[in-house]
Amino acid sequence: MYLNNVVISGNLTKNPEVRVLSDREKPVTVTNFILANNEPKKDGKTAFVKVTAFGRTAEVVGEYLAKGQPVIVVGSLKQNSFENAEGQKVNYSYIQADNVQMFPKKNGSSQQQEPVVDTANYVDENDIPF
Repeated sequence: MYLNNVVISGNLTKNPEVRVLSDREKPVTVTNFILANNEPKKDGKTAFVKVTAFGRTAEVVGEYLAKGQPVIVVGSLKQNSFENAEGQKVNYSYIQADNVQMFPKKNGSSQQQEPVVDTANYVDENDIPF
């Protein structure tokens, strides 16, 4: 038995990049973002992790996430490669997100904060048939 589950938390380093792959039979939304994961130690290092989401999760992430927002990503570790401008093969790892837990930014004010959005259980009111 093999397991490939990843759970990681951190803050977005920039706004997510959303695109639609329309060269398929059915278009698919893809969203990419980078997560900064800080080690809890005072002198800890920061890991920058690439994350990719597909479908409805990608749409929700693109709509609700912004630079600096804290999130928890649940998914699987994937590997890919490409050929750079010098003709060398470059390998890289990323997380394919199955679920993204989004939290409001801490702003220090006593105003009511936005609710947490769970992409695994998110239902758009327009999708309900009644």
